[in-house]
Amino acid sequence: EELIWSISKQKPTILLLQIAGAILMAWRHLPQAILAMFLGGEQTGNAWAAVLFGDRSPAGKLPISMPESPADTIEPSWQSNVEYLEGLGTSYRSSSFKFS
Repeated sequence: EELIWSISKQKPTILLLQIAGAILMAWRHLPQAILAMFLGGEQTGNAWAAVLFGDRSPAGKLPISMPESPADTIEPSWQSNVEYLEGLGTSYRSSSFKFS
């Protein structure tokens, strides 16, 4: 995170995220653009290059919501039985959760 803070304050920045799921992005307002690719496989490098050089459009929809703060996440559980009681509470349908 320190690298993102320091570089984004000096130069226009496009941030490429290679992530496996939702992350907290306290710095989301710093870069001019944020691109997220999940598990791209062996063609990940070619896919990023195609987007960066304009051969492909980065348009798309995230399959998940990015939480705005830790309060907008579900606490992990290490128990063998996990009950998902939040229902639709963590989706875009809930007004109580804030998203980036």
